[in-house]
Amino acid sequence: MDKSDGSLELLPGHYPLGQVVLSRRGKDRGRFYVVVGFEKDRLALADGDRFNVSRPKRKNPRHVQRTSRCAAELVELIGAKRDIDRGRFCQVLAGLRDAPAEG
Repeated sequence: MDKSDGSLELLPGHYPLGQVVLSRRGKDRGRFYVVVGFEKDRLALADGDRFNVSRPKRKNPRHVQRTSRCAAELVELIGAKRDIDRGRFCQVLAGLRDAPAEG
């Protein structure tokens, strides 16, 4: 969901599409996800493994922690609500998760 000026639309709670977040509560604590949408008061999250763009996990924004990373190469596909190849999605997410922190 890009704005006409090319910038990303911020979802409620300041989560842009493609933002990488870390689950801090629940059975999935410690797992990384990519924000793929926002539904009512929940974030729609995908990990490419169990949850994809067309069938995302819904999670309370207070139960996730933002990271400094964004999956920019997936944003266009996420905005189109198209499923992304599982292997590619997992590869991008793993690369972002394992990248050194930006200083």
